[in-house]
Amino acid sequence: METPQPTEFEALKEACRSAATIAFKEKDALPAFSQLIRRVDLALDREIQDAQRTSPSGAQIQCKPGCNHCCHRVVLASTPEVAHAVEFIRARFSDLERAGLMARLDAYHEEVAPHFGQGLSALRPACPLLVDGQCSIYEARPILCRAMNSLDVGVCERWKDHPEENVGVPSLAGQRKLGHYAMEGVKEALGQIKRPYHQVDFARALGTALREQGFLEEALQKNLFYFASPAAAIRQAPPNRQPDYPKYGPGEEALGLLHPIDLVYAQYLEEIMEDTQGAIDAAQGEHPIYRLWKIRVPGVYQNAGEMPVWRDYFVKALADFENSSFDPREAYDALVIFQTLHLTYQNQNDREIMARIGRLVCDRIASQALPDLCRPIERRPRQGKLKVGYISENLSGGSGSEWALGWLKHRSEDVETYAFNLSLFNEQPGPYEKLADHYYRMPGPVRDEAKLIKSLGLDVLIHTDVGMTGRNLQFASLRLAPVQCTGWGSPGTTGLPTIDYFLSSELMEPENGDSHYTEKLVRLPGSGICYLPETTAVAPWRLYEYGLRDEPLYLCCQTSFKLIPQWDSLYVRINDATRSPIVFVDSPTRGDRFRKRITAAGVKGIFMPKQGYSYYFGLLKQAAVSLDPPGWNGGVTTIQALALGTPVVTLPGEFRRGRQTQAFLRAANAPGLIAKDLDDYVDLVSNEERKREAMKDFNPQGVIEDVRTVRALEDFLLSLFD
Repeated sequence: METPQPTEFEALKEACRSAATIAFKEKDALPAFSQLIRRVDLALDREIQDAQRTSPSGAQIQCKPGCNHCCHRVVLASTPEVAHAVEFIRARFSDLERAGLMARLDAYHEEVAPHFGQGLSALRPACPLLVDGQCSIYEARPILCRAMNSLDVGVCERWKDHPEENVGVPSLAGQRKLGHYAMEGVKEALGQIKRPYHQVDFARALGTALREQGFLEEALQKNLFYFASPAAAIRQAPPNRQPDYPKYGPGEEALGLLHPIDLVYAQYLEEIMEDTQGAIDAAQGEHPIYRLWKIRVPGVYQNAGEMPVWRDYFVKALADFENSSFDPREAYDALVIFQTLHLTYQNQNDREIMARIGRLVCDRIASQALPDLCRPIERRPRQGKLKVGYISENLSGGSGSEWALGWLKHRSEDVETYAFNLSLFNEQPGPYEKLADHYYRMPGPVRDEAKLIKSLGLDVLIHTDVGMTGRNLQFASLRLAPVQCTGWGSPGTTGLPTIDYFLSSELMEPENGDSHYTEKLVRLPGSGICYLPETTAVAPWRLYEYGLRDEPLYLCCQTSFKLIPQWDSLYVRINDATRSPIVFVDSPTRGDRFRKRITAAGVKGIFMPKQGYSYYFGLLKQAAVSLDPPGWNGGVTTIQALALGTPVVTLPGEFRRGRQTQAFLRAANAPGLIAKDLDDYVDLVSNEERKREAMKDFNPQGVIEDVRTVRALEDFLLSLFD
């Protein structure tokens, strides 16, 4: 069989491009993408049949029904291929068949997930779609499966049973090449219409898509998807591989980039199994990364008594590191895994602890590892426009950075903007790339990327969400501009002496707010941000289409990390007052620990997985009320609810993160939804007349694109350089 030339497949590629263009003109893209793959499959099958007929007589395909050795692997596929399989299953499978499939998908997930998307070629999991030894979606199987073939079934059996031997299966190279051309055609089709192309774990993505309404629609429209790896922050390999951590000689600077492949199992225990103690115990070694990893607390607690115990542990682990000896360059590299976000969910004043961390990171680590990048930069009177940069590992998406987009969109002629995307991945273009005057992708070593930023001569650098990732912390610990700020995306003070100002809100901060920060607090007018309106359509689903009863919907759409045990009794009281369950919406990768605790506390809840944006908005719009947790309020979720006209009931807390919703309610002229105490909170949630009265003069535009904050921010920044 001759290897086909690329020109033979141009017609198929053109069909892909045409079908994809049509798909995104349709109101519902999912069936259109299924049709796209169906056309690709038909063309590919036709080409393969022709190629097999013309193959040499001595090279005969041995594949036949019931032979499934090659079905024991991790199959990678594109988003449209998953969409096609979902459509096929929904149309062809009975309820009993779907239940059996979901059980097999769960078993597959448990086997594959701990490998974090690496070393997959050595795994031999049985495909969850096998039924009685045969593919149950044979007509809609992925392109990779269609193009697979073998000339020797005995070798296939050895390939399956002895993955350590890396056996090569003899096959028709031309058929494999045709499959490659088909995948390239799909990739080009998506690229032409500027939509993301991802190679994902087909079975795990299929399981998520079948469970979560709207998930695939969102994945087809945005740069979001369920990658083969659940570890989104760092590319890692299986636990049996050894790390290659840099060792530095005299005078060498730190790179600020490493891949802790031996922490895969520890990360799996924490992220998937919610076993923080197990994750700590799994980190064993001499490099500073293992001691930094141990400075952590859980995200979800079983009871209120756990919280002070873990806080004491955190302080002790921090002291152990402070009192240890280490190479600051190795420690700087290791900061990539260090984050303090979970500590802030305990709802206490973290200023003292964060200040200690700030001194450790800046004085003992960063200034020794990269001294030239930590020296003070003189603030000079500006020449021309004020050069303002925005920096984060999360610029491609997420509430941690999107809150600042209005500042870029409504900047004045006196300001020139820069955006620095620190993501290690090949991210698709995001809103910062469209709005900033200058946009930089920076996936390289911190040392090199930071030198470039410093060379640009910025006046101001705004870190949107310092506490979210270790890579954000690495850059924030350096001095790259004479004025450095953070703001709403950071849950509290950074503790870093390199961050000069915390940009907050006059409506959010309490009178003693200055005492909560190591930075100088700046109270901008109103809510302090200029949030851009959502562009995602609202799905027109009724409640029964979400599997809910057609009755008042009491919705809590905050992460379970915010719902600390102190509030469990509050939700029991809401159950009693409303005689209704509370619907909790959270990420599918966590929630079992929270679900067990809150159910044991007597809370009647319905637990839904995270929805695609369109379907989430459809659910949120129908809610009788959105329940805002005391202590740590909603941010973007509150704005989204108010923009849809859904009342949000809140009880202001002690710190800014517990006073966000009250700021948005005052800005939207609905202060009647702000409770005075817990009794008032329950009454507001359950009293329909009070909610109607509170929403009487409601103006959702009060929380959308408040340009006053942009002008106030720029006036403040410009005043620093007069």
